[in-house]
Amino acid sequence: MEAIDATRRTHLASERTFLAWWRTGLTALTVGIGAGKIVPALTSGATWPYTIAGAGYAVLGVVCIVYAAVRRREVDEALARGDFVRPMTG
Repeated sequence: MEAIDATRRTHLASERTFLAWWRTGLTALTVGIGAGKIVPALTSGATWPYTIAGAGYAVLGVVCIVYAAVRRREVDEALARGDFVRPMTG
């Protein structure tokens, strides 16, 4: 069996993961706008809980997008070196 370089496949998998993080981030930003601006305009009473929830989702969206960018850069640099990057853990 011939050894095959998996760099292209690994790069494409990294790109799919990057795009998945972006989708998650954009979805969270959209939910943040809906919860922080649209829902309070449609309801009566206290609006501060919706504003806080919207801000929380917006922060989550930004964190997802930043994580995607950092992770992709690390993986691309590791691929260029022929190395492996472990997932970031808490």
